Amino acid sequence: MFSTYNLLSFIFASILLTFSQTSSFATGFYTGFEQGYSSLQARFQNDYFDTVDLDTSSKSTSNSGIVANLLLGWQYSFNDIFSTGFEIAFSLDSNTLNQTFIQNNAFFTLKAHRRYAIIPSWVICTYITKNWYSFLKLGISFSTYKSRLILLDDRLEFTYSKKYKTFSPTLGLGYRINPSFAVQGSLGYESAYKFSKTILPILAHPFLSDSYYVQRSKITFYTAKIGIIYNF
Repeated sequence: MFSTYNLLSFIFASILLTFSQTSSFATGFYTGFEQGYSSLQARFQNDYFDTVDLDTSSKSTSNSGIVANLLLGWQYSFNDIFSTGFEIAFSLDSNTLNQTFIQNNAFFTLKAHRRYAIIPSWVICTYITKNWYSFLKLGISFSTYKSRLILLDDRLEFTYSKKYKTFSPTLGLGYRINPSFAVQGSLGYESAYKFSKTILPILAHPFLSDSYYVQRSKITFYTAKIGIIYNF
C-alpha cells in the first residue's frame, strides 16, 4: 500500500512539474487538430415563373453536426507578450440541410451540404499569463457546397456543386501545457453564403417553354471547437 501511495505521489508531482514549466511558444511552425459542434442557419427561397404568374415560397431552417479541422501554421513571438502569424485550416463537417416546399401542387425537396472548406487566416495571439493566451483569427473560407433539388412528384433530381468564399473570424482561449503542447477552445463564424440555381424548363409545366424555376439560398455557419496544438 505504501509503495502504491509513493507511486501515485510521484505521478501527481510529475504532472504538477510539467504544468509549472515555462510554456512560451517559440517562433516557428505548429500543427493541431480541432473537433466540435457546428450549426448551419439557412433561408431558402424558391421562385416559379411562367408566362403569366410569379409564385414565391420561402422557409428558414437549421441543423447541427460535427466539425473537424486540421491546422498548419507559423507564428512569430514578440518577447512572450504577443505573437502573430498565418494559419491554414482544412475543415470537414457532417451538417446537411433538408427542406421541402410545395409550389404549384408539386413537392420540392432541397438538400445542401458543405463538402469541405479551406480557411487561410491571419492569427493574432496575446499572452494573458505565462500559460494562458487568447487569440483572434481573421480568415477567408473557401468552401464547396453540394446541393440536390428533388421533385418528388416526378422523381426527378438535379445535383450541382458551387464554390464560395466568405469572411470567417474566430475567437478563442488556450492554455500552454509546456513549450510544445497547448489545448484551446474557440468560437467561429462564417458570414452568409448566398447562391442561386436556375432550372429550365420548369418541371411543373414542361410544355411552357418560357417558364423556369429559381432556387436561392442564404447559409450562415457557426462553430464551437476544442483542440490540441503542437509546436515544432
